Amino acid sequence: MDEHSIFLNIYLQIELAAYKNYITLALKFNEINLAEKFLEKYKSHLQDEHKEEVYNFNKALILFEKKDYSSVIDLLLFLNFKDVFYKLNQRRLLVKTYFEISQTNESYFKLLIDYIASFKKYLLSLKTLPEDYIILNKNFIKFTEILISKQKLNKNDAKTFSDKLSKVEKISERNWFNEKIAQSLK
Repeated sequence: MDEHSIFLNIYLQIELAAYKNYITLALKFNEINLAEKFLEKYKSHLQDEHKEEVYNFNKALILFEKKDYSSVIDLLLFLNFKDVFYKLNQRRLLVKTYFEISQTNESYFKLLIDYIASFKKYLLSLKTLPEDYIILNKNFIKFTEILISKQKLNKNDAKTFSDKLSKVEKISERNWFNEKIAQSLK
């Protein structure tokens, strides 16, 4: 698809969803270099009105996978997304980032707790968002709070956490939670 410029529409622009989906998929297959190349190659083809936000969010996704958490925060904290779905993605990525940093730097723990509280309030303010999206994000928060309460999952905690997770149909960031479980089982 990339070789034949199928990603570009008749205006030589890339759809925002296609841009994000390609990068997300590349990261799921641990193809960070491929994601970075795509990020830069198609940056100039993003719609001008969304270019900075979309580019920086996707760059933050890549930096998160590279474990460059301080750069993720630098990129995301001051972006003001217009699209509600990007706002939700931004908030989840910041929660995950604060969580990862708090595992080695306790000073981020309070930031994590405060940001989760802010995320909960934000979800309550979304009156027009379909209920499924609210549930996906509420479950994300719920399971993040379980992770926080355990500090480090031992093998029994990991099994219990995994069982609870498998029973939840709607949850955002399931792969991240599965990574936390796998890390605790090593």
